[in-house]
Amino acid sequence: MDNFNIITAERGPTADERQRLAVREDGILPVSWSPPTTVTADDARTALAASLLTSGTRRILISMRAVAFTTAARRALCDEQGIAAIALVGEGPVDRVVAAFADNAEHPAQFFTSEVEAIDWLETFA
Repeated sequence: MDNFNIITAERGPTADERQRLAVREDGILPVSWSPPTTVTADDARTALAASLLTSGTRRILISMRAVAFTTAARRALCDEQGIAAIALVGEGPVDRVVAAFADNAEHPAQFFTSEVEAIDWLETFA
């Protein structure tokens, strides 16, 4: 997730060296956590709050690589109002299973194994 130009102050890594947030030039917010990490509700809310810094629609690109999500984190990501779309990027079937929580999100959410395809999909919500 390093192929972007940062236009807003970057927050990362956090004090516990786990979360990286930055807004891309196109307004998409990539979010990643240092593996192995269990994403908590607070981590999810931090990412959602950072999406408010984006211009235009709130589009989030989440790296699923070597992370797990608590039930509360999954609920926070799925129930947030005002999100245009969330793309979840992982490496294969296990990550797809982990990402299945987003199938019932209040906003469009989709799993990808290609970051380029995920960004292309998010750009349709601009």
